[in-house]
Amino acid sequence: MELSLLMLQDNTLSSSHYTAHALSDWNNSRGKRLLDLCGAVVLQAVFAVPMVVIAAAVTIDNPAGAIFKQKRTGHDGDDFTIYKFRTVKEDVCNPQPPKKVCRNDPRVTLLAHFLRKTRLDELPQLWNVMKGDMSLFGGRPLPPDYKEAFANLPYYDVVMKTKPGITGIAQVARSERYSSNTPDGRRERLKTEADYARHASLLTDIGVLAKTPWIMLFPPKYNF
Repeated sequence: MELSLLMLQDNTLSSSHYTAHALSDWNNSRGKRLLDLCGAVVLQAVFAVPMVVIAAAVTIDNPAGAIFKQKRTGHDGDDFTIYKFRTVKEDVCNPQPPKKVCRNDPRVTLLAHFLRKTRLDELPQLWNVMKGDMSLFGGRPLPPDYKEAFANLPYYDVVMKTKPGITGIAQVARSERYSSNTPDGRRERLKTEADYARHASLLTDIGVLAKTPWIMLFPPKYNF
């Protein structure tokens, strides 16, 4: 199925369409896993020097360190540790957990803003792909506290039966209706990711891959 067809939201679908039985065989196939491993190795080689430079720059910019670790929900609803370049300054002397990043947050420096906008802060997630926690292509990994909010949606279980991805159909759609800033946006994004899971194939992943550099070079003004 062409990538553009997956952008269509068919509101006539009943909840019975969003079951584990409706999942595309490609999602958890050996072919996709092989693509993930080969792709992650190649991308780590291509971005090796930029990643070292970014890590050094973040370390200078942020005393808390270059790598940020956080829990996310992945395949089968299991939590895992996700890796990103740190983009929020933390008070290393304050034991309290950091608050959620908001618009014009003073903790986000110019360097950090650039990394977040271009998605370069997500390069360490290639290690998550190597470990098998994530795929190169899939839905965004949800924070664990989203479980309760989304567990009653008919398409939540389908998304949870696939690995989350570094890039995916909602990210490359360039539509604000998939923004993570609003509850409606998060629900719409989750439904689109479920539609992707139902129709995923090598061709759809190639389509997502082709559009990802455009998002990095010309990022939208809203966050996913």
